[in-house]
Amino acid sequence: MVHRPPVPSPFALLDPLPLPAYVSDAGGATVYANPALTAHTGLTAEALHGYGFADLFHPDDRGPALAVWARAQQDQQPVRHEARLRVASGAYRWHLILSRPSGEAPGQPTIIGTLHDIHAQKEAEDRAARLQDLILRLAGAQTVAEVAAALPNFAQALGASQASLRVVRGDELHLVGRVGEEAGELGQPLPLEALSPATEGQRSDQPLFRAPEVFLPLVTDGRPVGALSLGRQAEHGATPGEQTFLATAAGAFAQALERVRLLGEERTLARRTRLMLDALPQLVWTVHPARGDVQFNRTWTEYTGLPERAPFGQAVRLRRFDGTYRWHDLQLVPLGAEEWIGSATDVHGHKEAEAAHAQSEARLSAVLDALPVGVILADQAGRLVRDNAAHRELWGVAPDTASWEEYGEWVGWWPETGERVRAGEWAMARALLTGERVQGELVECQPFGSTERRSFLNNAAPIHGPGGELLGAVVAEQDVTDRLKAERALRHNAERVQLALAAGAILGTWF
Repeated sequence: MVHRPPVPSPFALLDPLPLPAYVSDAGGATVYANPALTAHTGLTAEALHGYGFADLFHPDDRGPALAVWARAQQDQQPVRHEARLRVASGAYRWHLILSRPSGEAPGQPTIIGTLHDIHAQKEAEDRAARLQDLILRLAGAQTVAEVAAALPNFAQALGASQASLRVVRGDELHLVGRVGEEAGELGQPLPLEALSPATEGQRSDQPLFRAPEVFLPLVTDGRPVGALSLGRQAEHGATPGEQTFLATAAGAFAQALERVRLLGEERTLARRTRLMLDALPQLVWTVHPARGDVQFNRTWTEYTGLPERAPFGQAVRLRRFDGTYRWHDLQLVPLGAEEWIGSATDVHGHKEAEAAHAQSEARLSAVLDALPVGVILADQAGRLVRDNAAHRELWGVAPDTASWEEYGEWVGWWPETGERVRAGEWAMARALLTGERVQGELVECQPFGSTERRSFLNNAAPIHGPGGELLGAVVAEQDVTDRLKAERALRHNAERVQLALAAGAILGTWF
């Protein structure tokens, strides 16, 4: 019989309790341990007294457990927490610990607790989380190699030392991946008729448990696609929870291999289709009705100069329900490797407005080009936005002029002084800056690309909107070089005639 130190009689009631129980003070020192606790831990009551019980906690859990007990004493409220405790086998197992304060009498123990072994539940939760991660990883696999890369997760979830994956190709099982002690060269294919646990499982379509190994056939829609094998270090059978894990994992591996097979067939078909499309001389594109992805052939990319995955836009006319065709802006934008999004925006009103504007522009251009004087228009900043044929004939090819500050590039002189016309002195600049209306202003100009001076007569006026805001300005120019030359010649001739008449009058008096 185990000798126990005397304890307060109220706690002797815990002796027959089948659950491991203890009594401790607020500092975490154990003052009582019932027989169920000594049997569970493999230690005597004396060894558990003091901090012997606290020493059973996993190093990562001991500090938090003592803090929980202190909080229970301080708050005088029941608490529950989970921790790992070393049991009689020497292994750490998860426990749910329920602690309740028993009072604050001087010298009396204050914490009563019970232990509930939840290790199997924690393992099941951990296995479920690992299974979820495994399924998510397999769901994203696109190749056999990516499926095989999930083997370590599969083995670790069951604490297995070995795992391998084989796939069915024709009448053979091909080893495509393995982990653990078997890791190395993949070896030769295994005929399905061979006498082997892996092929035996394939023929029976049932898991084959041969301790310490487990062989799982991978089947989808009644068709074998591969086989899994699992080797353990300890020779024991699978628990019901582990059997559920194995069955679910096998289904996930089978579905992943089947999806990879279908993807391979689809990629092969896509390559063949692409070769056919690229061989066609026409501009061809295809749209998958289910996925909506679009492919363009080589002729398309060479003709348009756009890469195959570049966004594409085109104005097209679509027939409406009432039979009328309306203009739409069609846009295709790639979203991923095999997905596009398309949109069609009704722009019929905009198209009609553009057409009306184009007609108006054409009429305006025709009117301006028919004028015998040069006309040039600028916006409110002085950027030259339009001119007519007569103006181009006067000045030649003018440079791009973005603002009135650049008018200094236009060469002109004031006839009266011979000084160069500065940027802000041109009639267009004054109309924009001060609102001045200029009429009949004579300037000697040098057209672009020429060294000849020509005399231009300038007229300018600002352009205002309905609200009086400045929109720009307009200048009309007329080349009066020949007219001025004729006027000077006429004046010269008139002067000569006057001199001749005067001379004749003088000579006539001599006779």
